[in-house]
Amino acid sequence: IIEDDMLFAPDFMQLFIQLAPLLERDPTLWTISAFADNGFSGMVFDETRVIRTEWTVGFGWLLRRRLWEDELRHQWPKTHWDHWLRSDKRRRGRETLFPEVSRDYHTGVKGTHSEPGQFDRYFRNIRLAAQQSPLLMGGDLDQLVSANYEEATRQLVAAATPVRNLSDLEALALDISTAQAPPLVLCYESANASDKAWQPVATYFGLWHTSPIRGEHRGLVRTGHRGRSLLLIASWSPYSKLLPAGTPRLTGAHFIEHGAVSRLSVGWLARAKTPSTSVLNSPPDATTDIGPTGLLRRELAAA
Repeated sequence: IIEDDMLFAPDFMQLFIQLAPLLERDPTLWTISAFADNGFSGMVFDETRVIRTEWTVGFGWLLRRRLWEDELRHQWPKTHWDHWLRSDKRRRGRETLFPEVSRDYHTGVKGTHSEPGQFDRYFRNIRLAAQQSPLLMGGDLDQLVSANYEEATRQLVAAATPVRNLSDLEALALDISTAQAPPLVLCYESANASDKAWQPVATYFGLWHTSPIRGEHRGLVRTGHRGRSLLLIASWSPYSKLLPAGTPRLTGAHFIEHGAVSRLSVGWLARAKTPSTSVLNSPPDATTDIGPTGLLRRELAAA
């Protein structure tokens, strides 16, 4: 299912061809999408990686015929089908697969749920994959089956380097010698999946700030910061228990003190100024705040 305002990567169809068999094998899967909501240039790196999420990703997606016939066809709403599809009642705990690097690009600057400020903030700088049909997950798609994915995620979190504060994060991320090191992991204080504590965290890193959290898997969001992989884990997540004893849970106030804001509005987004595409696509370096994160910080400082 695609929309009329999309551009496609060379392997857009190959993504679905490779992943489609998993919909039959794994009953915990709901859909497959070609889009990464937080797949911003400079924050995603691996065109072969595929991620599981509880968020139902739109903008180019695949579902089983049986799912359509048995569950959706006779209840499909006339409007706002995307919100309807994302309801817990409809999803029933099943997850969506999506690539770390998007295979399609949303060009709609203005529409039913989009306006220029929002487009500039969350769509303009989405990275579109350039490779021709890479083997996803190195060809080992069994890694995406629920039990295997869970074990791999636990190992990833356990091996990650904990971040104690945002100053610590910047120092670790800028250490060129750690470019190939395990990911960083940051735990933030949050009561539950719908807690607005996510807003200042997302705003600080330039991610979608709304809830439910886009790209989340059991309270974990994978992103990147200055060329380093970063895991953001909510304190309610079962993965938080895998962190070393004494790992701090950073509060929303901590992010606000470092330049984030706790509330955003469509009006604020519409007023936001966006630099040229060449600036947005520039890689992060040790001396400048560029890319979506740097853009956000500069605008927050001026707000």
